[in-house]
Amino acid sequence: MKSFVVALLCSALAIPMYGQTGDVPTALQVYSKLVSLDVVVTDKNGSIVTDLRKEDFEVLENKQTQVIKNFETIQSHKLPGDAGKIVVRSSTDLASIGTAPVTILVLDEMIPKFSDVAYSRQCIEQYLKLQSDVLAQPTMLLVVRSDKFMVLRDYTQDRKSLLDAIQSYKPVNPQVSGMGAGSGRRIIMTLGALEQIAKSQLGVPGRKNIIWIGKGFPAVDPTGDGISEQALESFKDSLQMATDVMLRARVALSVIAPEGLVGGGMVPTSILSGDDTDPTALAGVTTSGDAPDQGVLSFGSLAALTGGRFIYNRNDIDQQIESSLREGASYYTLSYVPHSSDGNDADYRHIRVLLKRPGLYVQTRQGYYAPNAVASAKPAPTETQITEAEQKTQVADLANAATNRMRYSAIHIESTEKAEAGGYRVYVRAADLSWTFQDNGTFTDDASLFAVSFSAQGKATGQSYVFIRKTLVKPPLATENAEVVYDLPFLVSSKAARVRFVIRDERTGKLGTADQLVR
Repeated sequence: MKSFVVALLCSALAIPMYGQTGDVPTALQVYSKLVSLDVVVTDKNGSIVTDLRKEDFEVLENKQTQVIKNFETIQSHKLPGDAGKIVVRSSTDLASIGTAPVTILVLDEMIPKFSDVAYSRQCIEQYLKLQSDVLAQPTMLLVVRSDKFMVLRDYTQDRKSLLDAIQSYKPVNPQVSGMGAGSGRRIIMTLGALEQIAKSQLGVPGRKNIIWIGKGFPAVDPTGDGISEQALESFKDSLQMATDVMLRARVALSVIAPEGLVGGGMVPTSILSGDDTDPTALAGVTTSGDAPDQGVLSFGSLAALTGGRFIYNRNDIDQQIESSLREGASYYTLSYVPHSSDGNDADYRHIRVLLKRPGLYVQTRQGYYAPNAVASAKPAPTETQITEAEQKTQVADLANAATNRMRYSAIHIESTEKAEAGGYRVYVRAADLSWTFQDNGTFTDDASLFAVSFSAQGKATGQSYVFIRKTLVKPPLATENAEVVYDLPFLVSSKAARVRFVIRDERTGKLGTADQLVR
């Protein structure tokens, strides 16, 4: 009998399906115990403080002092190589930059006013024109629309190639195209886009600074009247999953809105008082409840929760982009294993970073959902098969990763080749998969493999899906280069110009992608 996954994938892409599925995978239930915080420290003038030591910091989680296990200075995150020389021209070059930060510029086209979209695009272009020929940080350029998100330019330090990409792109008028999203859809689509962007970056070790130019979604009170229980659960699930993967991927979101926000409903009016010239003025903005889903949440407060900035009511957006990137490149990293003596297993864990040196400002993420809270965001399976809701999450991951051009690198697909018997052979780095010890002494991993072929015009022409359980006599070490080979049956259309491969580890939810031209 065909898996429900196959039916959903067919529906998601609306194209013919080739290949059969095996057994259905088990549920996703694994989380890291180590919490890593990227911390930006400034003085009262907004200047970066660069000479702090481990002993200068104190980390509190739910008001309990934590032991800092690892500490990285600002200097350890510098981009290698000579200044003025391009190190990164695409995502494949990121492996050579260590823990240096990267930047993702996002142009938000979900807002209903075309004039806002055009102005945001103009601000990105103006920012790039002010930069040197070689950017200080590898930068990727994305567009998020209500129907999809697109990569205009993969990671590069080449300013000209980014300028060419933004100048050649023509924004879509949502009022003309009919793709403008309502408030509820904008919330789910925005959180979903953030989650997918973060998932694509799990294999990149350093900090990722998302600079979102646009409005995101309007302020929402999940506990307010008029919200259905189903809508509330959908919102909570989306919020918890997005913030969880952003923590694991070390993503900080900064929001730069191109116009006044009070009327647009981006933030509650109660937090729009006082002078906003202090770069940390909104660092303390949170929701009104114990967790982000317990009170009024805005896109601006979501930025503060992840350790980013929220900038509004400014007419120098290009300079604010540059300022955000400069701060995002100068950060300390503190890591700790959470422990608490208060017996409180709250779903949301609040974080506070203190400094022993007075007169300094700290900018970092404000908390995270405990692993049990994220794992329980969807019903736990009572049988060996995963639930329909979990299958939908799996399908969303596979379909999203297949239909955008971002490179997902949490799992490395080393190479692909056509198989003699037809279809493809896909070679995957074994150490990237999560191997489980079995009673018979072997190690197994469950993974889904999905491929979509595209024409030269970018239209999907076919797809194939398999679920495969691999078994090893011993697990691979992280230092090994061992590969696992997957066979994927796929009759590629004669109209196909490119095949996109996606692998998803069903125990961790990690993803990997690769593209192969069809000759």
